[in-house]
Amino acid sequence: MKGHLMLIEIKHVRQSASDVRKRWFTSPDLDLTLWYDKQDSLLGWQFCYDKMHDEHALSWYAQAGYSHTSVDDGESHGALKFKSTPVIAKNKAMDKERVLALFVDNSQQLPPDIAQLLRQQIAEYG
Repeated sequence: MKGHLMLIEIKHVRQSASDVRKRWFTSPDLDLTLWYDKQDSLLGWQFCYDKMHDEHALSWYAQAGYSHTSVDDGESHGALKFKSTPVIAKNKAMDKERVLALFVDNSQQLPPDIAQLLRQQIAEYG
């Protein structure tokens, strides 16, 4: 179902007290967060996918490069009766073609410069 998870921007995102500005685009199963410095230069981004089941995140930071992680959402209760804090763990396995297709199929509402940059950087991963 192409476009069913279209990323849309959340306009009023809580900003931290630092000089870093955040933009957030979301859908039911995807998140894209971008961080900018006070000169509006891109510091990094994180693209989260499969949020509803087996969430993963592909991240890029100007200072550190790429990382691919899985997210344990804390929902596996086991003996616990409450939700635990989500934990991020390194995960090297990524189906780049699938992740790129997810991004492309759901990026039509993004500003063209962001969509183009992310398409290029996701394609370059690995």
